[in-house]
Amino acid sequence: MADKKKSQTKTDAKGQKSKKSVLPRFVTKIEIKNLKFKLLVTALVCVFLLGSYFIVAGVQSYYKIRYEGPIVTGLRALEQGKHQKAMAVLLRSANKGNKVAAMYMAWIEGKRGNFRRSLEYIRQTSEDPEMTGGFEILGDLALLGYGQAIGAGPALFYFNEALKQYPEEERESAMRLMLERAIGLCLNLNDYIRIINEAVQRESPIAKLLRGDIEFLGEEEGALSPASANKSWDGADADGITEAMVRKAGAFWHGYAEPRNYEQAIRLYKEASKQGNPGAIYSEGLITMRIKQVGAFEQGFSLFQKSADLGYAPAMTAVAALSLARNRQDPDTIANALKLFKKAHELGDYTASIYYSLMLYNGVGTEADINHALSILFDLKDHDIVAVNGFMDFLTYVTNESLMPVLDQLLELNYLQFLGELHFISGAPEARVYEDKDRDLGFFTPPYEDKNITEGLKDKLDNNYIAKVENPDEVEINGEPLIVPEFAYALSQSEPSTQAKRFIPPLVTSIGATLPPLPLGFGEYGLDMELIAKAFDPDFKPKVAETEETAAETEETAAEENPEEDFEASAEQGQSRQEDTEAAPAEPEEGIIEEELGDSGADSQPAGGDSGEMLGAFDEEPQKEEPKEPAQSFGLDEIKQDLPAGQQSSELEGFEQDDEIEGLEQDDSLGGLEDDDLGEVSFGDF
Repeated sequence: MADKKKSQTKTDAKGQKSKKSVLPRFVTKIEIKNLKFKLLVTALVCVFLLGSYFIVAGVQSYYKIRYEGPIVTGLRALEQGKHQKAMAVLLRSANKGNKVAAMYMAWIEGKRGNFRRSLEYIRQTSEDPEMTGGFEILGDLALLGYGQAIGAGPALFYFNEALKQYPEEERESAMRLMLERAIGLCLNLNDYIRIINEAVQRESPIAKLLRGDIEFLGEEEGALSPASANKSWDGADADGITEAMVRKAGAFWHGYAEPRNYEQAIRLYKEASKQGNPGAIYSEGLITMRIKQVGAFEQGFSLFQKSADLGYAPAMTAVAALSLARNRQDPDTIANALKLFKKAHELGDYTASIYYSLMLYNGVGTEADINHALSILFDLKDHDIVAVNGFMDFLTYVTNESLMPVLDQLLELNYLQFLGELHFISGAPEARVYEDKDRDLGFFTPPYEDKNITEGLKDKLDNNYIAKVENPDEVEINGEPLIVPEFAYALSQSEPSTQAKRFIPPLVTSIGATLPPLPLGFGEYGLDMELIAKAFDPDFKPKVAETEETAAETEETAAEENPEEDFEASAEQGQSRQEDTEAAPAEPEEGIIEEELGDSGADSQPAGGDSGEMLGAFDEEPQKEEPKEPAQSFGLDEIKQDLPAGQQSSELEGFEQDDEIEGLEQDDSLGGLEDDDLGEVSFGDF
């Protein structure tokens, strides 16, 4: 028994020992299999991750080429001044659904004056609620009558939406700039007043100036308020607006809502002249010319020339008319006068338009073109110009007759007006309403009724003092009555002016909306957005100047065929791009300013007429689409049609002047018009 138990025990021990030796081998095999499985899983994960990486990288690369590529290529072309290439690349991308490209095409078309196309492109961005860069464009188009919701109300709605692209601290200034740009887009008086009022609330200096004009001229419900206008002009003057100084000078000269103060008026005119304001220089020249002192005419004429050199249309007319009046036989004088009359006509001075049409009609200095002359006169008549209305009535009784006597008499008449020998109005030319005898305004007293003007002061004013207002029917020129009595009012700037601007619907050929910002992720390309924003400015200087025209055309053609290749080159260029610092323009030399009134100089300024009192070019039809009539009211439903999806419930120029006006040939009596040769003109103490 005992042996049997021992044997069994040995057998069990041996079996257990055998089991113990098999188990590690089994566990080892399992661990190996698990390790292989883990390695396989790890390998598969690595392959998956690596594949995913390459897929993502490929998608990103494709996205950059197909989405970012055309945008960068197009904007780079604008940076280099290649407008056609930029439009070709961006247009192709926009047509393929690239909404950023569509947004920039909307901006380009707005700059080019294709407002309907601009609206079509900006609507392509409606599915992306994050794209707020086009709202300012929508606001500008609403003022121009494009879109479902038009007018100042929708425009303000869109402008507020556009503010979302700006940081909180920049929104007030951004809104002020948008409103200031929008003022020149208003096609009716109500929109004009509303936009100006909104800008005034945001402390816009130019809006304060124009608000004063509205009050002074009584454009808001016909309510004249020169006292309120003076306060508005004071605010603009405090903000550094030179035009406000001219407004105040005119108010002091004529005594609007306050006693006349000739000394203060002259001081302000002179100060504004020093700052290069062409209207102030003109008024200063007019005052100087009417002083009965040696050299006064020459000094006044010289000031007219300075104002004309700055692009002021009435001054161009004055230089041409005075030169022609004093020397009508010299071919060079006639040719240069015709040139100046044409330029001033194109800037909208109706006096120049009358002269230009008469010279065309009579063939003076050019071939006779009666049809062109009559078309100019008919356009002026549509603007209800008093002098032209009378002239057109006169023409109905004249057939196949020369109008040279009319031209000669007009030159003599205006010559006497410039000298102050004849006065047909007693106040500022733009403020004739204050002379209305049928209204007891109490804001204005004619000089001949002003008891505060002493005899001594009258003597110092010389021909600036208006002793009476002439009756055109009683005036004779060289013993002959006026052929066209209404020509007594043909001179647009016959008296010193406030330069207040009456609202005139503008001829808009471009909108100045801010260039939409680039989406995130475009910083690596080094695009100069400030330079691109100026791509359509007349003085734009491209970043890269082309040296060979044929090479440029070849490059443009290749880029249009393969924008991706051009994009890749642009991306590489952007990596190493450095900002160029453009040399600041040289400061103009200051004119020598003498103490006497007639010796004022002016700093150089860009040429361009003061469009407030000008009526635009009358002899050419604008090459643009006619806007819709502004709506009287709008509703939220109309606005929603122009809004991007996802946001529908939220709140919604002049001519290019030559470097200088060519001097007109004068007779010996003008003495060359050199400042150094002029006698000193002084008003004394007022």
